[in-house]
Amino acid sequence: MGIVMSLRNWRLSILLYIFQLTLLLSIGLQVYHVIDSSIGTSLETIIISKGFDYTIFHDLINVHGSSISPLIGQLRWLFVLYLLLSAFVNAGVIFVLEKRTTIKEGFWRGSTSYFFRFLIIGLLFFFGLIIWSLIIWIPYFTQLFYFVEHWVAEYLIIWLLIGLIIIYFLGCAFLFCWSLNTRIILIRSGIGIFKSLVNALRFSLKNISTFLGVMLIYAIIIGGIYWLNFILEWGIGMSTPFLIMSFLLFQQFVVLLKIAVRVATYSSFIAIKH
Repeated sequence: MGIVMSLRNWRLSILLYIFQLTLLLSIGLQVYHVIDSSIGTSLETIIISKGFDYTIFHDLINVHGSSISPLIGQLRWLFVLYLLLSAFVNAGVIFVLEKRTTIKEGFWRGSTSYFFRFLIIGLLFFFGLIIWSLIIWIPYFTQLFYFVEHWVAEYLIIWLLIGLIIIYFLGCAFLFCWSLNTRIILIRSGIGIFKSLVNALRFSLKNISTFLGVMLIYAIIIGGIYWLNFILEWGIGMSTPFLIMSFLLFQQFVVLLKIAVRVATYSSFIAIKH
């Protein structure tokens, strides 16, 4: 159902791609100019095209660190811009999918009507993710040296880490389900944020296995896309300008596919709620 809805709303995926590309270009062009002015016309570009090189990275930081520092400082403003743009875009996308309207009729209406409420919800779950991360990882890393000194078998530390990673991602998946269902209920029912949070929590807990199954299916699809991207990059290489340009175009197609999977995920959650 979600994939079918995503195919029907292919224009929505293209619109999301344009928004994402605009956001990344704001800092991507600056990074390109810094790298181009430092190693853009030297033999170092040939070396780093074959893989990471610590010497070139070290020289770049030391010689052009003053140019990179402002870029790092701009990341916090880029993050703020991402939060604002994410709230605006998600409001429009979910409104279109939930109300089953056209992009022309529903996207801007949904974006402007639910922007501030989606922004508040996004901030709440962002802080929730931070709290969840601290709960999981602070005890582990603060006790890591104790584990190394007192545990006889080091494989126990590895298994503990694997277990924590599984628990952490399951928690992140549940937060995503809760967050998305909150937005869907908010648009569908027209109730307040707090009531939407409570209703979405109950609904997410009641259908958690269904939601995790849907997310697992789409995670496998995303993993397959990344695997195909890796195989093509490793097998074909980028030895000629034609191959480089072809691979760059393919990477943009991969980005568009991931956005389409995101739209399909939204559609699937909406279908489950129905």
